[in-house]
Amino acid sequence: MLPKVYARGNLDPTNLGGLIDLVGNIALCDAKARSADVLGHVFEYFLGEFALAEGKKGGQAGFVLAKGALTSKTSGEGDIRKALIEARLLDCIVNLPAKLFLNTQIPASLWFLSRNKANGKFRNRTDEILFIDARNMGHLINRRTREFSAEDIAKISGTYHNWRNTDGDYEDIKGFCNSASIKRVRKLDYVLTPGRYVGLTVEEDDFDFNERFTKLKAELEFQLTEEARLNSLIAENLGRVKLP
Repeated sequence: MLPKVYARGNLDPTNLGGLIDLVGNIALCDAKARSADVLGHVFEYFLGEFALAEGKKGGQAGFVLAKGALTSKTSGEGDIRKALIEARLLDCIVNLPAKLFLNTQIPASLWFLSRNKANGKFRNRTDEILFIDARNMGHLINRRTREFSAEDIAKISGTYHNWRNTDGDYEDIKGFCNSASIKRVRKLDYVLTPGRYVGLTVEEDDFDFNERFTKLKAELEFQLTEEARLNSLIAENLGRVKLP
């Protein structure tokens, strides 16, 4: 049973982060149970509740889940994703940046479900899923916490609404968003990591491995040399200590 604070519509990042951490670290009774990823069961529960509550209404729902739910196959999570996709319930996936939620280090993602993607209220998206990669969005307000600006939120929500609306002016943006077909998702074995669909940005496409490797190697060598110097200095200072 969760405290009533988790039912609030304006749940703050601290409590939401705590909930993600709580779900991701539930301790079960025996070794076999502890070895299973409980997120699959939580995922299945929410999906079942959504289906029962909405029926044929064409309702919508959104969930915050640990990033691992995008790819994990433990506890039947791969089968759950497949069922969601083949039932044409999954509408949009948003990959979130790290440090966005307080009190947890578990990366998270947003899942948007639509009970009927061809109900006439919006554009028919039956055989499509929108993927948004927002990992590089937001700004650090301190060393441990990242925050979305109003512009960041508007960009993400605007992208989804333009993709969904009949009069929207949506277009794929390399490195940020992609409207993928169910066929393509099926081909990628129902893995839902947005990065697999949105592609690389121009800067990442121009990535020079040799240049990056040489730079990192030089940095590592410098750090090792500095470590040796500091260790020698510490040893020298300890040698000067006179014990009574």
